[in-house]
Amino acid sequence: MHEKFEAWIKAQPFYTKLIYIHGERLFIHDNGEYQVFAMEVAYHAWLEQGE
Repeated sequence: MHEKFEAWIKAQPFYTKLIYIHGERLFIHDNGEYQVFAMEVAYHAWLEQGE
């Protein structure tokens, strides 16, 4: 499921800003949670809206 979410994020117009701010750690997740809190919130919102 994370792969689909990450592909969706990469297709968004704000992706370049996110990667500029957070760098490579943007997609790092540990124990099922993203290290970047904004990504964790976005992931749960994405799941709720049904992809």
